[in-house]
Order: sequence, then C-alpha cells, then structure tokens
Amino acid sequence: MLERGRDYCRADSHMLYGHIEQVASSEAHRTVLLLCPQCEWLYEDDQRSEPVHVSTADARERFGFTFDG
Repeated sequence: MLERGRDYCRADSHMLYGHIEQVASSEAHRTVLLLCPQCEWLYEDDQRSEPVHVSTADARERFGFTFDG
C-alpha cells in the first residue's frame, strides 16, 4: 500500500487535482517534485504512476531542492 503523509495528501482529491504544490522539476528524470502544504511531505511524481514519497536528501540530490520549513 502506498504510504502518504497526513490526511490532506492522502486524499486523492488533493493529490491528483493540484492542491499539492509543485516545487521543482527534473527533465533528466522526467518527474516533478511535489510538496504537501499541510504535512510538508515531498513526493516525486512521474505522471504515469502514483506519486512516491521522497526524503529531503533525495529531493536535494535529484532536484536541487532545499527545504527550509
């Protein structure tokens, strides 16, 4: 089963319909990095499968994204 943060990003209505903020993208990986505004979990989304939770270290490595929250 897919692991998602708290109730807000667990809800498909938020995850799939633009309520989770896109904060970075990677042309090399053909993915985007998403940030839940409620629980601050990061997700990598390739638009072909379910978004996958990523750590801040992975986000920094793959997207050059640093989080100060």
